[in-house]
Amino acid sequence: MTQVTTSGTELHLRPEEELVPYDHWLSWLKNLALECIRKAHLALHAGWKYSAAEFWMVLVAHALLNLSLSASADRLNKLLWRHFNARRRRKAKPRQFAGPRQRRERKCPNGDQVRKYRKSLPDWVVNDLNHYIFERQVDYALVGGG
Repeated sequence: MTQVTTSGTELHLRPEEELVPYDHWLSWLKNLALECIRKAHLALHAGWKYSAAEFWMVLVAHALLNLSLSASADRLNKLLWRHFNARRRRKAKPRQFAGPRQRRERKCPNGDQVRKYRKSLPDWVVNDLNHYIFERQVDYALVGGG
C-alpha cells in the first residue's frame, strides 16, 4: 500500500506482475520455445503427457527469470492455470491425486522432469544453454516475432 502525502488517503496498488498481460507473454514464451526446438532440430514430442515445447518453456523461464528449475516450473504452472481460468465462468482447480502426500494436476512438467529432459538434449545445447536461448531470442526478435 502506498500513502498519498497530500490527501492522506491510501492507494491500493497491485504488483507489477498482475498488471502485465499474461496472454502475450505466454504466447511469446511458447513461440520462443518452438524456435529453440526448431533450430536444434529436436523432436516435438518428448513424453506421453508433455510436449517438448512445454519442457522448453520451463527451460526458457529458468534462464530468463534466473530461478531454479523447480521454482520456474512451479511459477509457470501457476501462470498456466491462471491463463486457463482467465475467461472461464466456473474456475477449474487442479485435480488432487490420491497418495500419502499432496499431489495435484499440472499444466507443465515439474523440475525433476525438466532435469531428465535436459539430460537428453545434445551436449552442444546443454553446455551453453543460456547463450543458446539468448541467441534464439535475438533471432526471433529479428524475424519480427517479438
